[in-house]
Amino acid sequence: MSNTANPRRLALKVLTAVVRDGQSTGQNLPPAQGLCSPRDRGLLQQLVMGSLQHWFSLQTELALYLDKPLKTKDSDIQCLLTLGLFQIRHTRIPPHAAISETVNLCPKNKRWARGLCNAVLRRASQTENTASAQPELPGWLIEKIKRDWSQQQATIFAGSQTVAGMTLRAVGDRGELQQQLLTEGLKTEPHRLIPSALRVTESADITQLDSFKAGRFIVQDAAAQIAAALLAPQDGEQILDACAAPGGKTTHILQLAPQASVLALDAEADRLKRVHENLARLKQQATVVAGDAREPQQWAPNTVFDRILLDAPCSATGVIRRHPDIKLLRRGSDIAALVSLQKEILNALWKQLKPGGRLVYCTCSILREENDQQIKAFLADQQDANEIPIESGWGITAEYGKQLFPGDSDMDGFYYCILEKQSAT
Repeated sequence: MSNTANPRRLALKVLTAVVRDGQSTGQNLPPAQGLCSPRDRGLLQQLVMGSLQHWFSLQTELALYLDKPLKTKDSDIQCLLTLGLFQIRHTRIPPHAAISETVNLCPKNKRWARGLCNAVLRRASQTENTASAQPELPGWLIEKIKRDWSQQQATIFAGSQTVAGMTLRAVGDRGELQQQLLTEGLKTEPHRLIPSALRVTESADITQLDSFKAGRFIVQDAAAQIAAALLAPQDGEQILDACAAPGGKTTHILQLAPQASVLALDAEADRLKRVHENLARLKQQATVVAGDAREPQQWAPNTVFDRILLDAPCSATGVIRRHPDIKLLRRGSDIAALVSLQKEILNALWKQLKPGGRLVYCTCSILREENDQQIKAFLADQQDANEIPIESGWGITAEYGKQLFPGDSDMDGFYYCILEKQSAT
């Protein structure tokens, strides 16, 4: 096998890109999987995601075996040690194989690393893990969770550490789709709370299924499937899906209201390619535009909407179980800027909402300053805004809106609030 196809070498490259270069796994893992044999893609995914999922406990344990911390310029060796220790602690790979494979990946220009990796990992393999139990989250986030959700912190810490499965949204009758998928060899089970959701119970390449190609379903977490239902779109309405990429919510709106006029907006033009792809596969039509949600007059001059879905840019702290690289990429110092951006977008889009119209504000965050506290400040400023209480069997009632925590009923962490604009008197 060539070096480029070695799943461990590819995993090291992806992990180093996250740790050293601040790049997401979304940028680097799919291309790496394309270089890997189909048989090894599962291992590659496991190595990268598992190392990130257990990053903090692995670093705590590695520190026990290192005489001194590695230098910043040796972050690749830190990643290599992490990959090796992850295999020893969290996989069925024999320790001797994990050690030898790790040592073989040491760069030729760092010959000292071979002896270090060999010694550290051999010691780990002969030692019980004595590192204290800790939440697998950065310190700044642990403190915010303790502050915001003191009664629920243990649940959040545990849920953020679970492995997120795949959930599908049925386009049409869920029971019929489940039966069709079974004939195609894919087992699923209905989500107990979300009527459009099917949980996939085994790993599979769903893109090769005839039902996928025919647009019978879309991959979308059950929590994200709540958005369009709360928006309650109606045929004939003018609807804005702000921050729309990759298009799951746009297509759901059109599924519920096929005759609605939908504008799908996103700030990143590159991400809109996925929106176009999903619309085409589901045989739906929407106006797709790249633009800044804070500047509506640039992309929809003199336009007002009956309904607006704002899936606001956020810390993504509710989807860490699905995207564990967020643990390393997000900083506590990022939050104030995100809260400010959310406020600007919310205020700008509110002006584009018709009197009597509905705006659904949502995030994939668990931080109150981005969620119910953001809405509290908004309602204090906007005298024509009312909250519509959400009656549901999911989530907990916040001061305003409802909050889901990571792993609740096998869903991602999301926040939702429905706002209605008072009619002119």
